[in-house]
Amino acid sequence: PPPPPPPPPPPPPPPPPPAAHGDGSAANAERWRKWRVRVTTTLLMVGGFAAVVSLGHQAVLLLLFTLMTLAHRELEQLLVARAKYEGVPVANRLLSWYLFAVVMFFGVGRSAVTHFAEWFTQRLWPGTHVLQLLGYHAFATLALLLAGLVGFVLTLEKGKYKLQFKQLAWSCMALGLVVVPASLWLTNTLNGLFWLLFPASLIVCNDSAAYVFGFFFGRTPLIQLSPKKTWEGFVGGAATTVVWAAVFSAVFCRFDYLVCPATEPFARA
Repeated sequence: PPPPPPPPPPPPPPPPPPAAHGDGSAANAERWRKWRVRVTTTLLMVGGFAAVVSLGHQAVLLLLFTLMTLAHRELEQLLVARAKYEGVPVANRLLSWYLFAVVMFFGVGRSAVTHFAEWFTQRLWPGTHVLQLLGYHAFATLALLLAGLVGFVLTLEKGKYKLQFKQLAWSCMALGLVVVPASLWLTNTLNGLFWLLFPASLIVCNDSAAYVFGFFFGRTPLIQLSPKKTWEGFVGGAATTVVWAAVFSAVFCRFDYLVCPATEPFARA
């Protein structure tokens, strides 16, 4: 006799019931939880930065040095991972940190010569010969760069020229992205803490105000690349930043501690 027919397939599961009116409370609670986390972290970061500023130029410069080194290390980790995969010699990987130190020597040294020349000649090493030595700072930087270039040429290996030159190009680009802007921040700090705090506060104000206005009033999407950005947040952040710039500059420019440049490396403004 023929085999019995197979059993029919089980019926599909029923569709889920429509969401009840009160089920949106979970999403709303999560939204407010993220709001509290952002507000808390913002206040902690602003308070921590204010504490560093209260310690003077030295603490701010130390913070900038630390952030600069960490940023360069982050980019360097990407370069090292690719260099190991492609077989770039270790000496070429270390060259990036050597160039980082040389560029730091140039940027920091230039600011030190500009702001602390009087302190060097009158308190640290009295005499005119110190000014002559400080005048060779640019020449010393050039000599260090040429030494690095010679070291790079000596480490070239046949069959890996393209990889080694690509590694050098990436290292130079990382220095341009990190050290050059950071050296300008260092110069601003020595010219007066106000010139560091003012642009930094504008960034913080714009970002925070855009988030607040977008959170409470956001309805119209701004760009598809970032769907959570809204026109309401953009306009509210821009208007708040303009007002904050006027208030900040009018209030904080009255404090000599923030406006006066640093003239001694180990003294408060």
